Amino acid sequence: MNNAITTELTPPVSAALTGWLALTNHERRTLQAAMAALQSLGQSSALASQPAFNAVPSAPATTLSIDTLPAVDLELFRSEAYRALGQGETIAFYIAGCRGLLGLSQPLGIPIYKAGFSRGLTIETRLAHLRQSAYAGVWKSGAEHKVEAGFDSWEATVLRLEHPRPAGSPVRSLPQALAITLPAGVDPLDIDRVLMQALAPRSLQHFVTGDAGQAHCGACAVDPARLRRFTARDTKRGRKFPESKELFRLAPRQDTEALAQLIEAVVADAASTLLRR
Repeated sequence: MNNAITTELTPPVSAALTGWLALTNHERRTLQAAMAALQSLGQSSALASQPAFNAVPSAPATTLSIDTLPAVDLELFRSEAYRALGQGETIAFYIAGCRGLLGLSQPLGIPIYKAGFSRGLTIETRLAHLRQSAYAGVWKSGAEHKVEAGFDSWEATVLRLEHPRPAGSPVRSLPQALAITLPAGVDPLDIDRVLMQALAPRSLQHFVTGDAGQAHCGACAVDPARLRRFTARDTKRGRKFPESKELFRLAPRQDTEALAQLIEAVVADAASTLLRR
């Protein structure tokens, strides 16, 4: 009996937010960039001591191209109408890794991270939950769910903006997160949903179910089933294994500016919707 829990896909967001992620900046398609990105997770000495990626010439590009992002009218954030909405909730966008995820990344030659939001500016509570639940620590071999070690050591990586965002931007840099100040009336859960949908082309789930991902796994002698990750969850009806869908092919050091601009686009879209009402 298949006891894995699946969730419905959220409605598609506009093509402007989904289409651009299918494009990549091939000039930054280097293993050195991927290695540097994963090493940024080395705030933990244990993680920093892990060996580097194996050389995999066929490794797909992971960095996001800022040149292909949807255009954002930053004047919106400086407008009287936007300010009249008032200040709403502040949330934090983080990218995290762990030893178990590093073990998946290395033979593939690509960095894999968990991305998500935390309400407020303190992400430690969220990280503690990831550790306690051993998020993504299970994979399925046939009908059997297998638990792997190393998924109880989640740590946030550094997200550093090389340049401050333009005046009025709702995004600012924290040591291990991007802080986003939402206008009043915008639900943080909607921002989370839309951004995760926009990043879906970079998801590990999307990669492993596509022909290119299957071929790359074959070239690296990696069982694609190991990349379909689940989290064990005890319920009154027994243990369930919902799929862990917030794993992405990202390079934090290279992608922070692009992620900030994408978040601005999502917030601007939500604010524009409010202003049209």
